[in-house]
Amino acid sequence: MEKVEPTLEVFYEEKKRVKNPWVPVGALLTAGVLTAGLISFRQGNSQLGQKLMRATCGCPRILCGFPEGLGI
Repeated sequence: MEKVEPTLEVFYEEKKRVKNPWVPVGALLTAGVLTAGLISFRQGNSQLGQKLMRATCGCPRILCGFPEGLGI
């Protein structure tokens, strides 16, 4: 039997990126806030670190509601 090799087009569909443009933005924002929180904990600023950890939980929630509020 012939083995069918999947093409790169299957893995990188342009439609998915166009359909959900806020997903990469949300991922980068969450990763940035998480990194800043971990750095502040490491430097001993626990109050700022705690606020940033709370913001890490809020970032995806805000970005999920943001496009709906715009009607996108």
